[in-house]
Amino acid sequence: MRDAYVVFTALYGVVRVDASVGMHILPHLCRLMITDTTEANRTRIIHEINTVLSDVASASASAKSHAMRQGAAQTVFSIIDFLTKWLFDNKPRERNAQASPACMHIELYVLDNYF
Repeated sequence: MRDAYVVFTALYGVVRVDASVGMHILPHLCRLMITDTTEANRTRIIHEINTVLSDVASASASAKSHAMRQGAAQTVFSIIDFLTKWLFDNKPRERNAQASPACMHIELYVLDNYF
């Protein structure tokens, strides 16, 4: 958690000027939040993802609101995609090999919730 905070704090000014930098960093920060922190932080990330997806599913008459919701949904799906690829790249290939705690957290908190 501390690493994610340090990285995001250091880049806050850049992210305010160029949001694409934040969009590039966000999946990495989410991965850190799931694999390298406490149970409470993991639960927070999943809660945030669920909140965004629930909000996107609700109807709205405003075109601006619809565009913002669509952007939020795309961001969430890119995070889930990033985490799935990260898991595939980091999970042991051998049948009897023990997965790392980081891989087990990604499986538990992401794949079990969204696949």
